[in-house]
Amino acid sequence: MEKMRILLLACGGTIGADSSYELGIAAVHKGSDFINELVDVFPDLKSGSDDGTPGFLVDDILVTTTTCSSDLGESTWVALSELIKKHYDDYDGFLISHGTNTLSYTASALSFAFPNIGKPVVLTGSQMPFKVSGSDALANLSNSLRVLGLAQNQSYLERAAASKSTFNDFAGVFVVFGSQIIAGTRVRKMSELAIEGFASYNAAPVGVLRSDKIFIDFREYDFYREYLNGTAIAKAGKELVVKNSFDGDVLSIVAHPNSSIDKLTHMLNQKFDGILLQGFGDGEMPEEYNDFLQTAAGLEVPVIVGSQVTNGVSSLVLYPGSKRASVRGATPAWDMSLESIYIKLRWLIGQNCSYEEIHNIMPKSLRGEIKPSHLL
Repeated sequence: MEKMRILLLACGGTIGADSSYELGIAAVHKGSDFINELVDVFPDLKSGSDDGTPGFLVDDILVTTTTCSSDLGESTWVALSELIKKHYDDYDGFLISHGTNTLSYTASALSFAFPNIGKPVVLTGSQMPFKVSGSDALANLSNSLRVLGLAQNQSYLERAAASKSTFNDFAGVFVVFGSQIIAGTRVRKMSELAIEGFASYNAAPVGVLRSDKIFIDFREYDFYREYLNGTAIAKAGKELVVKNSFDGDVLSIVAHPNSSIDKLTHMLNQKFDGILLQGFGDGEMPEEYNDFLQTAAGLEVPVIVGSQVTNGVSSLVLYPGSKRASVRGATPAWDMSLESIYIKLRWLIGQNCSYEEIHNIMPKSLRGEIKPSHLL
């Protein structure tokens, strides 16, 4: 079987850091230094292995030279999407090594940037630098390549549920970390140190890796890739649609009891383009938020309400405080993660959507970020 061509895009982070730390800050590996040292330590990653796991063909591209993923944002999302577009015809899949702190934002951003992608994109990272003894880097990189290889080799695939799909057209944006395969719009970092550092937010993971098998939950996979149904999926670069404009000044607020929200109401005149408000429970918030929400609606500043609860669902229908918010123009985020709310809002602003369009589109699933069951 001909080996798949996998392009590795390195974005710094702990996985690409030097094993020596000074003052808690990891030294940076740049360009081919990181890639060459990685291949020296893990030669199978370059050549592939006997079980059909693809290797990667190295294009010496480094999107950023920072080792701290907290510095990665819109410019990185745009650069990655443009590089994937540029090399779309040359490779069968794309592997992105990334710092863990903002990995979920990048995964969500790439998911929204590619409405018709026809190839797999996998992001991964590690909790320890790749040269540290006991690092999880090798397992995460190897597992990422195994998942990318599903587009060509399903010999180690197990089906956890019946499916409408085949993996001959395996496509989309995923995160592979620890034992989990997570849809790009459902990723949430759960631990700073644990090997299972990420979880699928408000949904089962698309799949899990166990020993030499990959178990795919095709109910989740089918739902995640539903947006590709009826779409002219890009087989060639010229067909790949890239919508990578993320715009707007978005204010993020966490509701608290006895908040001095009236002081923030005056800030709305500075023309924020959107507001992400984390409410209690189903999005409920104290009565003192009424004027703030009323003012935002009058200025046509969209207010999207998520839940502070772990795996919470913001419906704005259950309690007096949530109903007050809904009446005053707030939009429920339903079961979206806070990362996906932020990315989706900035993406809609970047697509020049109006206030009404944002209000109508935010509660609808575009890339598997909302489950229909939560809209009942």
